[in-house]
Amino acid sequence: MRRQRRALSEADQQGHGQAVARHLACSPLPLRATTFAAYAAADGELDLQESFIRLWSMGKRIVLPVVDPLSNRLTFFEHLPYQPLQRGAFNILVPPSGAMHVPSLAIDVVLTPLVAFDSQGTRVGMGGGYYDRTFGAVHPLMRPSVIGVAHSLQEHSKPILRQPWDVPLEAVLTETGFRRFKKNT
Repeated sequence: MRRQRRALSEADQQGHGQAVARHLACSPLPLRATTFAAYAAADGELDLQESFIRLWSMGKRIVLPVVDPLSNRLTFFEHLPYQPLQRGAFNILVPPSGAMHVPSLAIDVVLTPLVAFDSQGTRVGMGGGYYDRTFGAVHPLMRPSVIGVAHSLQEHSKPILRQPWDVPLEAVLTETGFRRFKKNT
């Protein structure tokens, strides 16, 4: 699936990013959330730049993850409109040093990248377990809504084995729409 998403044309990537921005804006998420954790796309991940522009225009706050080398968890820093990003761990774009730290408990929605997902809300990430370690430690009632963001071709046709430490997705955003999953625990 990583190979398939990397093989998408630039036009398909742009079209998918624009479609996801529209679906996100029309979803219930912006009505109930003020702070969105997101990511800077890499390796064929769905690009959220159009979503950032829409969320900022609605007065929403966007934070991006940075890997904390001591805890192997994610820490989040505010990403301001049109702010240049810098290269961080794994060559991923992150907010510049000096950006405002935002505690994970202040995040309402996490827009998480993924390699694959299934119809039950199980996601396969890049294998580092950063999102699961970061949000799995938070009681489910206190946890932000974890929403997968992907190209529709990343949906796996069969159930993916969920491990006890895996944090399930509440919903997924693709170029085809916003889809909630049955309540996962």
